[in-house]
Amino acid sequence: MRTAAFLTVKDNKPATYEHHANYWLANGNEAEEKGEKAKAERCFQKAQFWLDRYNKAVGNA
Repeated sequence: MRTAAFLTVKDNKPATYEHHANYWLANGNEAEEKGEKAKAERCFQKAQFWLDRYNKAVGNA
């Protein structure tokens, strides 16, 4: 699992949300490749949460 700290872009919430979504998506893909289905699913849920926040922030929701 990736251990890089979350990037927080001051005064730019969409960029922060997008970074969080990409972080969890990468972790989910990595877990899926290792055969850790439950962990991958949890990571994908977290990625979707942040992607929903991103879409709302940029007006796509």
